[in-house]
Amino acid sequence: MNRKHRLVALGVILSFTFSAWAQSQEPPKNNSLIASLIWSILPFLVIAAFIWFFFVKGIRKFQDKAVAAQKQHQETIEKLLERIAKALERKDGGSP
Repeated sequence: MNRKHRLVALGVILSFTFSAWAQSQEPPKNNSLIASLIWSILPFLVIAAFIWFFFVKGIRKFQDKAVAAQKQHQETIEKLLERIAKALERKDGGSP
């Protein structure tokens, strides 16, 4: 199991644990509007942070692969152009 799978599994386990704990607790009598707003928005923010983290990490990994492939392609093109230039020089230099 790689690191990504372990982090996702940990996040799922923690979310189920926290939701079970939240359901078993009695709500406080003097709950303010701000506190209830924070507690209702917090799970969505945590989920969004997990998604953003993995999305950005995936994009960076893809960009690194794309840059490496582009660099290799550029080197191949340069070698081919050098071969063509040498062949043209030989052709021009050999004729009287």
